[in-house]
Amino acid sequence: MTATLATRTDSAAEGRTSTSVLPEPEMPEQAVIAHYRLSDGQYGSSAEREAVYDAERAMASVVEEAGVGEVDGNESGGGEAVLRVGA
Repeated sequence: MTATLATRTDSAAEGRTSTSVLPEPEMPEQAVIAHYRLSDGQYGSSAEREAVYDAERAMASVVEEAGVGEVDGNESGGGEAVLRVGA
């Protein structure tokens, strides 16, 4: 994005014109959060953990290709795995 320039004439400076750069508009934060229930109430089976890692790698690939954010990692425990993607 390009910053917008604003020009104004300052009457106190008798006709001098100053230019200032306006701040970029903020984009709202967006996120995708995927929750996986695991079978054992802890960290899941090795097959479940591998499926979560596969999903994380797939999400990272798509996000990187689209250039829209990053995978913030995963959290596992208590019978749940959570993947987060922030944009």
